[in-house]
Amino acid sequence: MRHLDLANVRLLIRQNQYSAAARALQQLPESTVQMQAGVIALLRGKIACALGDYEQATSATHAAIMALTSAAARMDLARAYLLQAQIATSDNSSDSTMLAPLLERVIHIADQLGHDAFLVAETLAMSSLLRRASTANVARASDWLRRQQDVHLAAQALRIDDQRSVLVVRTLGTDQILLDGRLIDVGWRKAREVLYYLLAHASGASSESLREAIWPDLSPQSSSETLRRAIYRLRAALPQDTIVSQGRQGYQLNRGRLRIDYDVDQFLHVLGTHSTDREALIAALELYHGPYLPWSDGTWSQDLRILVEQRYLYALRTTAERCVHADAHLDGLILYQRILTVDQLDEAAHMGIMHSHVALGNRAAAIAQYQTLRRLLNEELGLDPGPEIERVYRSLLVIS
Repeated sequence: MRHLDLANVRLLIRQNQYSAAARALQQLPESTVQMQAGVIALLRGKIACALGDYEQATSATHAAIMALTSAAARMDLARAYLLQAQIATSDNSSDSTMLAPLLERVIHIADQLGHDAFLVAETLAMSSLLRRASTANVARASDWLRRQQDVHLAAQALRIDDQRSVLVVRTLGTDQILLDGRLIDVGWRKAREVLYYLLAHASGASSESLREAIWPDLSPQSSSETLRRAIYRLRAALPQDTIVSQGRQGYQLNRGRLRIDYDVDQFLHVLGTHSTDREALIAALELYHGPYLPWSDGTWSQDLRILVEQRYLYALRTTAERCVHADAHLDGLILYQRILTVDQLDEAAHMGIMHSHVALGNRAAAIAQYQTLRRLLNEELGLDPGPEIERVYRSLLVIS
């Protein structure tokens, strides 16, 4: 009964019913309060953090860590450190430099336990925290975000009761093909490129266009034979009738044969249909982990790589602006910082970072960002920052 009572409180918190969760905690038997002091303090910290009472959340989380450390409850201790990291991300007045050390403690505990699946579940409602951690290059943050995308995909499949196999294809900054959760090792890179080309051409592709796109330097006879071998290898790895022939002149992916979760399609679809939905755009931006198929030097892949990167940068900028207008300055800061990972000389992004730091109460970081821009422009182009960002910098210097 003690565990059921605590599970009920956790469920209420996950359902965002914080007042009901607080009442349920107050109604716990005294024996439960005494024997589960660390867990109860952790739950109180979660409720306080969700309600924006960061002082109370910090106090409760500290008490939880003290109790859970002595009790050697490793999983709940990891959750407590994770909550501390969330407080550091949510509370503008807190020391956000503690984010990385706290998450490293969480990861260390997970390594001791031998698994971190519970942390993937625990951070499902902490997307802002993971975005900040990923930007700060915290180990596993990007991995947890990817695995959460798989969780959402699985949940969606359960809701629509679709029994077809699921083909997951990840090409943005990576190269992964999974069938029903299992990695497919096609092996031959050119065979994978045939699959990616067919994904990029939903209506199908002629044999000639495939040969010219992927084997432009081979003779027609050699490229025809090579294409047939690539198709044979793909058909052996994928469910039957996934790749169908279009007469004798081409091939097409049979999208009715299986459900396809393709990161490029998802990314471009959300950007095109949810251009005013800030949360949907932020979720779509998490799909972009780097350039499209960075190893492919074909003209077709280079064109798609440029298109996706341009859409990514535009979405980053517009979403960051929306975050700032909505006073979500931390999310705005993260998005502006991501622009610099693509173009470190983007003055508008540097200025966005400066404004975000000022809004978050960190004037020193804003000044440091200007100095970083000035150094980069001088080293790369021999130029000084533009007059607008110079005015912002001068105004920061005169603030007492």
